[in-house]
Amino acid sequence: MLKKGKRKEKLLKICKILHKILIITGLGFILQIRKRRNCIFPVLLESLQNIKEFHLEEEFAGG
Repeated sequence: MLKKGKRKEKLLKICKILHKILIITGLGFILQIRKRRNCIFPVLLESLQNIKEFHLEEEFAGG
């Protein structure tokens, strides 16, 4: 039982780190698009939606 818990914690940490990287790279991507055109809002909304979905999936997977 203990090993499973430790493994789960490790996976969650990895997921959180990956999530931060995704957010940072996502913001970089959005900024690049913004330089080309001024239609940042649809992209921003889409990325926020993806983040919400990611959190919901994480909750279901963790639960």
